[in-house]
Amino acid sequence: MSQRLVIFDTTLRDGEQSPGASMTREEKLRVARQLERMRVDVIEAGFAAASPGDFDAIHAIAEAIKESTVCSLARANENDIRRAGEAIRPAASGRIHTFIATSPIHMEKKLRMSPDQVVEAAVRAVKLAREYTGDVEFSAEDAVRSDFDFLVRIFDAVIQAGATTINVPDTVGYSIPEVWGERMRSLIERVPGADKVVWSTHCHNDLGMAVANSLAAVLAGARQVECTINGLGERAGNASLEEVVMAVKTRSDLFPVETRIDTTQIVPASKLISQITGYPVQPNKAIVGANAFAHESGIHQDGVLKHRETYEIMRAQDVGWAQNKLVLGKHSGRNAFKTRLAELGIELAGDEAVNAAFSRFKELADKKHEIFDEDLQALASDEQVLAGQEHYKLVYSRVHSETGEPPVAELTFLVAGVEERAMSTGSGPVDASFRAIESVAASGAELLLYSVNAITTGTDAQGEVTVRLAKNGRVVNGAGADTDIVIASAKAYLNALNKLHSSFERVNPQGDV
Repeated sequence: MSQRLVIFDTTLRDGEQSPGASMTREEKLRVARQLERMRVDVIEAGFAAASPGDFDAIHAIAEAIKESTVCSLARANENDIRRAGEAIRPAASGRIHTFIATSPIHMEKKLRMSPDQVVEAAVRAVKLAREYTGDVEFSAEDAVRSDFDFLVRIFDAVIQAGATTINVPDTVGYSIPEVWGERMRSLIERVPGADKVVWSTHCHNDLGMAVANSLAAVLAGARQVECTINGLGERAGNASLEEVVMAVKTRSDLFPVETRIDTTQIVPASKLISQITGYPVQPNKAIVGANAFAHESGIHQDGVLKHRETYEIMRAQDVGWAQNKLVLGKHSGRNAFKTRLAELGIELAGDEAVNAAFSRFKELADKKHEIFDEDLQALASDEQVLAGQEHYKLVYSRVHSETGEPPVAELTFLVAGVEERAMSTGSGPVDASFRAIESVAASGAELLLYSVNAITTGTDAQGEVTVRLAKNGRVVNGAGADTDIVIASAKAYLNALNKLHSSFERVNPQGDV
């Protein structure tokens, strides 16, 4: 009999710590609803003590999500635990995930605590978390570089204190599969009461082995894997949820586990995360890359045409790569539009927002004959910029470009409700547009990234532009979508400026699990 493998998604917490990937409350809700639709077991919604914004987002997700457990991260101190407990209070099923560093270098250099003090803090945190929920997870940060006997000691102590899940993280992505699997196996054998808890693994991808290490841990007895959509996460990222899930499903002959994931929701989740965070998916990315099921070689094409399984170990439809579904057109009504948004987990605040989005949908339908789900996701992303964050808003754009002459951009945009006009030349139409904006905004921000991706196929596809800006240590992503790439670029740049102007600023936790 196969055992249940718990899928713990930390896209909204660890994934959000990627530079510029911070999400708004509304964006986090959209992602959480998609994760629930995908039947993720545990959604780590954020780090409640990090900022008021993170607390509010976790609380809102706890109110909205009914089928998945909603979790908040917390350091092993009273303030963090209580903030996490209050944030998850409305959840139908809530979890507190508390952690403390256990490696000698972390205890000495960062925590400045003795091993005895670390154990005491861990036990105290677990007991306090139990006042809010019976579902308490404990993580030993930097377990990969921790003394094995000390791990046995602290895990024994927190299990006696009431922890129900024990997470063993490779925080710095240092391990390799054979070694990581053996460490997990040995811990399960040595820790008293190991059979009373769920063993979990959380692997980072610094050496490109996060998924392999996670799967090795599963073979060694772990029954929870912590992962993210698209492998999103700080530095080189985390284990990719889609790769872990499809590995245990495809190789059921090797893995004695099964997940409850609806795999047809994997590609929609991947596209949503990419759109919201501005992190594009590389074409050759396993499972969710555009080329994941493409065959260029004549030999491969011939084989697949004769019998799919000659070169394909999975069906594209099983992970959500079925033909894009045409859902709406220019003759679709407001109710059909609103219904489809609801089916996609998109909720707009009030009739005014719905009317504005419907108006933009009609404009898009006039430009683009076929409207797909991805178009609606992009449209919703544009509409869900909070009014309080819209310090800058594009009103009008006119760009002239011809061979042998420098492009000229003329833009009209609102700055705090006041209409401003700007004109500039540049090395290209996009450069001219950005220079025009900066001639008024004078932000002094550094452009770190400019990326363009087609949302759907066809020459009339909306282009989705990501702009990453940095200023005074803050890094933000701006996104814009339009059938006109230059307009999409201007929207993205203004969206990034809005985020820099906003008072919202994410506060990172002292350590990363």
